[in-house]
Amino acid sequence: MENQMHDFATGAKGSVRIAANTSAITQFLPEDLAGFAENYPDVRIDLSERTSEEILTAVRDGLADLGIFSGMVEEPELEVLTYRLDTLVVVMGKEHPYRPDHPVKFAEFAKLDMVGLQSGSSLQAFLEVCAGEQGLTLKTRVETLSFDGVRRMVEAGLGIAVLPLGAVEPYLESAQLRMQEIDEDWAVRTLKLAVKDLSAVSNAVRALVEHLIAQNLTDK
Repeated sequence: MENQMHDFATGAKGSVRIAANTSAITQFLPEDLAGFAENYPDVRIDLSERTSEEILTAVRDGLADLGIFSGMVEEPELEVLTYRLDTLVVVMGKEHPYRPDHPVKFAEFAKLDMVGLQSGSSLQAFLEVCAGEQGLTLKTRVETLSFDGVRRMVEAGLGIAVLPLGAVEPYLESAQLRMQEIDEDWAVRTLKLAVKDLSAVSNAVRALVEHLIAQNLTDK
């Protein structure tokens, strides 16, 4: 019994409910959670994919122990920490006539037909806000539910898209895709980690938070 209580006290046992957005799940969480599992093999991870708004609601309502989201969101009710940097790029099919050879401004490609994520996506909402701030209107031709769907539509020539680097780069060799950097300050977003009260979370949750924050420091 003493050994079991010690395991719980050190965070070696327990469960953590995570609500995360698509960008985090696609790019960073697989490797980061695998590293955590090596150190804490008896901690169960319950991961759900949600939009940023749903993530924050889940954490506020106690339905998730921690959330990973993106966007310029003020959350006075939650403790928010920096998790990772999320770089956005323009992706187009290899045969698409748009062939920039330099980092591009939003105004250069916003006039083209685009493939986007369906409404409710934090990335799509983010792009629409950025476009509005510059007096631009996105010409979204097709909307899909996932990054994979966006890539396939782009590959088929239905438009260009803005996606996180980690959702494009691994597919450049196997798919008919090209990408280009975006010359805008907003192209580098911050993925954030939110908890309701860090001082009150379980040791398992605290251990995971510390592990994820350490990945951000190592990445720098």
